[in-house]
Amino acid sequence: MINPLKTSTQQVKQLDAKQLDTELVNSSLAQSELDRTKRVVLNQKRQLSTQLLFADSKEVAIVHGEDEYLLRITKQGKLILTK
Repeated sequence: MINPLKTSTQQVKQLDAKQLDTELVNSSLAQSELDRTKRVVLNQKRQLSTQLLFADSKEVAIVHGEDEYLLRITKQGKLILTK
């Protein structure tokens, strides 16, 4: 597929109008799909596994504004957040 946005003047002259229109529509559709995908990704909540978050530790300090919180894993495998 030819990208009309990166096509040289000489190449554009060689394209007939119908082909150029098709390429422009396809390019626009691809951009629309990319924009839609970005919106979907931005609307999804961010997930972190506790394995990644804690690594080899049982506690993680979380700074929120000027406050620091401690998130820890209990012996029962539950999470507790304290200030």
